Amino acid sequence: MPEDKATIVILLKGLKPFEGLSDEQLALVASVTNLLEIKEGQGVDLPSDRDYPFYAVATGKVQKTLQSWRKEKPVWALKKNDFFGADVAILGSRRIYTLVALKPTQLLTIEAGQLATLLRMIPRLKENLRTILRTYKALQSRRFDWVTEDEEILLVTNKHPAYLFVALLGPLALAWSSLLPFMVNLLSPTVAVSLVADWLGIGILIAAGLWAAWTYVDFINDYYVVTDGRVVEIESVVGLYSNREEAPLSAIKNEEVTTSFFGRMLGFGSVVSHAFMGDIRFENIAEPAKVRDLITSLRKATAGQAVAADRVTMANLVRRRINPPP
Repeated sequence: MPEDKATIVILLKGLKPFEGLSDEQLALVASVTNLLEIKEGQGVDLPSDRDYPFYAVATGKVQKTLQSWRKEKPVWALKKNDFFGADVAILGSRRIYTLVALKPTQLLTIEAGQLATLLRMIPRLKENLRTILRTYKALQSRRFDWVTEDEEILLVTNKHPAYLFVALLGPLALAWSSLLPFMVNLLSPTVAVSLVADWLGIGILIAAGLWAAWTYVDFINDYYVVTDGRVVEIESVVGLYSNREEAPLSAIKNEEVTTSFFGRMLGFGSVVSHAFMGDIRFENIAEPAKVRDLITSLRKATAGQAVAADRVTMANLVRRRINPPP
């Protein structure tokens, strides 16, 4: 393998869009990938007559600004593990924007047509890009305006769709129970009893509908986030309330997975992070064991960094005691 392609393979291995690819798949990606280096303040020349190439940020940071007939709209600054471009292949439609480097940056580029071929040949690559796109979509909403620019989002998830099905069983059972008053209406010999039965049946249906609507709204507005520094639980109902509970990774003692009968059967469960100031609960999410393992690995890495920092501080103190400054 040529030296430049070997360098590209090394860069690919360190990026989330290419996580989980085999060595053969990485070599295939590297064969159609080029390395582009740009200086601070330098823009990227984007073709005007065709779909933009795919760009993955290997190092550095770039500012992406969307162009529209009304105004320019700056997008979140993109850094390592972010990608952009190849909009037709990934999003289905082309978007117009400009790119400017905020610091010296290395970009890995793949032509849009070649990326489309890779997505057909490597399902894991397609899955990775979709996962990151879901994170981008969530970050663009107002509920994530608390994320700092230098904070790396590692996971954004919400409740498993199967949990919604289970949660709607209650409203569905209540709706079915409305049949009883309507049957009483049909069998009742008096008008008064029939009228009461009708209103009771209608009231039960309305209550079931409101219960189901509340369950759905609660389902779509709860998010769980893992960053490189904290775990965050967001519960909100549009127009009513919004609550965010979080804990830094350094404050988490341990994690555990809990599940129910339906959860084990349908593939969802809860992850509880026990922190010094209280528990952070990721309720009824998909693949809870993987999420727990992610938080555990991040917590241990954070603890290791803290120990290393303490050792450096202690060594500096001892050095100053032995060799005090003038």
